[in-house]
Amino acid sequence: MAAPGAKITATSTLLLTSRAARSAAEAAPYSVAKAAPGDARAAAPDAPIAAPAPVFSIVIVSYRCLPDLLACLQSVAAETTGDAGHLAASQVEVIVVDNDSKDHTAETLHSAPQATRFLEMPANCGFAAAVNTGVRFSSGRYILLLNPDAQLLPGCLRELADRLDRDKSIGIAGARVINPDGSLQLPCRRALPSPLASVIALLGLPQLFPGHFVPYELPVPADWRDPRLHAPRPPREPEPVGAVSGAAMVIRREVLADVGYLDDGFFIFGEDLDYCFRAGNAGWRVVSIPHAFVVHKRGVSRGARPIASIRAGHDAMARYFRKHLLRRRSRFAGALVLAAIRLRQEALVMLARRRLARQDRSAAPRFSESDRA
Repeated sequence: MAAPGAKITATSTLLLTSRAARSAAEAAPYSVAKAAPGDARAAAPDAPIAAPAPVFSIVIVSYRCLPDLLACLQSVAAETTGDAGHLAASQVEVIVVDNDSKDHTAETLHSAPQATRFLEMPANCGFAAAVNTGVRFSSGRYILLLNPDAQLLPGCLRELADRLDRDKSIGIAGARVINPDGSLQLPCRRALPSPLASVIALLGLPQLFPGHFVPYELPVPADWRDPRLHAPRPPREPEPVGAVSGAAMVIRREVLADVGYLDDGFFIFGEDLDYCFRAGNAGWRVVSIPHAFVVHKRGVSRGARPIASIRAGHDAMARYFRKHLLRRRSRFAGALVLAAIRLRQEALVMLARRRLARQDRSAAPRFSESDRA
């Protein structure tokens, strides 16, 4: 088996063993890993001059979503034709990290439209841990985390690169993430959670009073509400925000030196909020880029496991609160918030189980009296 430092060629597969995966995902979780002497990425004294580093390293974590992954890769290929408004293929490297899908992802990617590095994890290690593994094999100036159920729209990469090149203070940039119907996904530009916002969300007030309680999302500018994606609009500059969505989030490579990798204690949710919080604390700007469009279907990899998703989401909420908010509050208030998180989790799990049971009953075959006879 190849070690984490082994060289990977385009469209080749690296299977990470359990021991190798642990060293890749756990070693120095908050610091940048250094290339080992035998690492193929370490420059030898007599090595020829290396080619320029790519502009983007696109890291995609897949889990049982092959059709959507292929559509995602096709959209990346369309953005790297070298034509006007697009980057050249040599300026973008694509790294797919598969979380043990146990399907035909590896074989299929050999014929992918974009030259792709494929890393296969030995188990489902979670989104953040898989991203960290992909980042360790990346070399681009900017690292784009892209969900497999997302697709780049024309000009997205060029717009992101231009904005980041122009403003060196931007450490994290989020694309304008939209639903397939053109409506905006609010989590793509949001404020960081506060204790009050957490209580509002836990009480379900946004659902009870739509439009009156929006704990995390920022108000939507009037000229963002037009679902016609390419309708003429006045140009908008990058918008400072608290956090952006990990579905399409760009990290400047220098941020890794200051902040380190994603916290893999977040299994599937919350890692983007946590990373934006840490980057902001380190002095980097976090912005939303309004004219870099990405279409996101949402929830493809987790849709078949609603109860596990509910638990993972609330685990992430509790972890974020402990890391960044609990130390600012009294122990009593913190204990109440954490208890509320768990109560809400169990209530939603109970409702999900009832909903699944109803679906099972409705899907069960029904027999008439003649059938029984």
